[in-house]
Amino acid sequence: MTINTDSLDVMPEGGTPPRATAAETPGALLSLFDGQTGDARAALVGASDVDLKPCPLLVRREITLTYPRIAILRNFLLHHSIHLRGRLTVCLRMSDVPRPALFGPSADEGALGF
Repeated sequence: MTINTDSLDVMPEGGTPPRATAAETPGALLSLFDGQTGDARAALVGASDVDLKPCPLLVRREITLTYPRIAILRNFLLHHSIHLRGRLTVCLRMSDVPRPALFGPSADEGALGF
């Protein structure tokens, strides 16, 4: 969406703001994620420098912020996803649920000698 739209209005007058798509089951959520990941990868691979021009963020049709798309992709999407993955692992740990190995063996698995 960041690459393929001219702007993003988070509170359009008389309209509905963009919302996340809901999934009813874990399998549906994984399918949705895989599909959107594929779409995002295709948009990134096909993007040129011109496609990464600044993108205005609007609230009720008024520009509140204009930011280079590459910075939006890095700061708002990539870094935020990393932050949320960290929060998820903390919630799993607090719920005494085994954590997935994100970048190789987890210290929780005892494979690192801790």
